[in-house]
Amino acid sequence: MDIYRKLKGKAYSWLVRQMDNFKNNRELIATIPSTSRICPQGSIENLSGKPANISLGENTHILGRLLTFAEGKIQIGDWCYVGHLTEIWSLESVIIGNRVLISHGVNIQDNTAHSIDPVERHEHYRHILQKGHPQNRKDLPGVRSAPIIIEDDVCANRST
Repeated sequence: MDIYRKLKGKAYSWLVRQMDNFKNNRELIATIPSTSRICPQGSIENLSGKPANISLGENTHILGRLLTFAEGKIQIGDWCYVGHLTEIWSLESVIIGNRVLISHGVNIQDNTAHSIDPVERHEHYRHILQKGHPQNRKDLPGVRSAPIIIEDDVCANRST
C-alpha cells in the first residue's frame, strides 16, 4: 500500500509538471489568454520566435494550425473558432476580428509561399533544408505577401 501511495504521488507530481510545462510553452510561442484553447488537434508554429506575433483573444478555440514565417503575425479576436484542418499561414499579417467562425479545412495565406522563378524557388527550398526557414523577408526572393483582414462577425467555410 505504501508503494502505491508513493507511485500515485510521483504520478501526480509528474502530471502537474507536465501541465506547467505546457502552460509555459504556450506563453513562449504565443499570447493566449486562459479562457482560450488550443485543442489537441490544433497547433501553433511560430517560426518568428516572438510570442507577440501570434495572439488570441478571449474565449477563442483553435482546432487548426497557426503558422508564422519570418516576421509574420497572426491576431485572432475574442470568441473565435478555427476549425479542424484549417491552416492560417502568415509572412506579413493576418488579422481576424471578434466572433469569427472559420470552418474545417479552410486555408488562409497572406503570401505566395515560394517564388515562381525555378532558380529562386530551388534556393529557397535548399535554404529551408540546410538552415531552416528564413528569419527575415529579404531571404525570401520572389515571395509576395499582403496583409489579410477578416472583420468582426464573419463566418468562413471552404464552399464560399
